[in-house]
Amino acid sequence: TGAGAEGALAFVPLSCCLAAEEGGPVPAAVGEVLGGGAASVDLELRLAVALLLEMRDPSSPFAPYLATLPPPAAFAHHPMMWGAGELEALADPPLAAAIQGDRASADALYGDCIAGALPGASLEQWLHCVALVRTRTYARRSASGGVSLALEPIVDLANHRRFRRPSEGGGA
Repeated sequence: TGAGAEGALAFVPLSCCLAAEEGGPVPAAVGEVLGGGAASVDLELRLAVALLLEMRDPSSPFAPYLATLPPPAAFAHHPMMWGAGELEALADPPLAAAIQGDRASADALYGDCIAGALPGASLEQWLHCVALVRTRTYARRSASGGVSLALEPIVDLANHRRFRRPSEGGGA
């Protein structure tokens, strides 16, 4: 049997997560990057902006967790990184169009907001954050009843094997 009334083994407070909430407040730093239309930006992309900001801040409280995340090279085969030939080989036009749309949205947000607001932030760093969010987030109900997407360090560490860098005897 599980612990607690609902069989939960653990409860992770949202304050311990890097999160973006549908219809919720946009953190000031994320709002500064995205400008006036921040609330209308896709929830995953808002969370990716928050992640990029944390990754650029050496004093981030999430720094120990961020150090365990896979590097950009680990996402070289993520569908968002595919070229036209790989998308064509997929032989599923609706899925290929969805992947292209996701990449176009990420590229547009980089060009429209991130490149100007965060000098030195490369497209590769941005796409790395987008890929991390798309592969490692959990959806949950927020206190207001809306949807929240979160990178949950404790859950993430239990659910994913730690990426070992080549200097630690691991592969890329």
